[in-house]
Amino acid sequence: MKEARRLFTLHGFQATSLDQIAGEARLTKGAIYHHFSNKTEIYAAIFEQQCVELTRLVSNASAEESDVWKRVLAQCEAFFDFSRLTALPLVPLHEVIGVLGWTRWREIEEKNTLAIVRDSVEALIAADMLKTNNAGLVSSVIHATLTDAAITAGRSGNSDKVRAEAIEVVTQMIGGLLVK
Repeated sequence: MKEARRLFTLHGFQATSLDQIAGEARLTKGAIYHHFSNKTEIYAAIFEQQCVELTRLVSNASAEESDVWKRVLAQCEAFFDFSRLTALPLVPLHEVIGVLGWTRWREIEEKNTLAIVRDSVEALIAADMLKTNNAGLVSSVIHATLTDAAITAGRSGNSDKVRAEAIEVVTQMIGGLLVK
């Protein structure tokens, strides 16, 4: 998987062949087909692994924080730090939906990063800190904002500046939903 992840990151999904993956992994194509039905399934497994790593990082970044609002802010910062902190290359987020389709992408996200966003939103609601009780909608909007901002930051020439701006935008957006 590590070799496939590196190839997908370097060349993208379309330009990476199963033969290349097998060659880099020193496996036969038959051995790969024993575990995966096609290249898309390999890509999905890599993306899911990436999401699990991100979810772990976000959870760990806020685990010690007892203040709900500060925990949310720490999670947002960790979300943007992921690409800089992971030792493994990342499949390009802007490519994932096109390869996996929206439904499959969403299923993977719902088990991972969207779940942690939802947990945080539910904690804000439980603390009577949000103006709305619609955890599903608020979670989806925040997750979409974080995801799109991460894509923008990753594709920009000045990711540190975009990261700081994105954190500020997300903080203001969520802050606008807080009960004053």
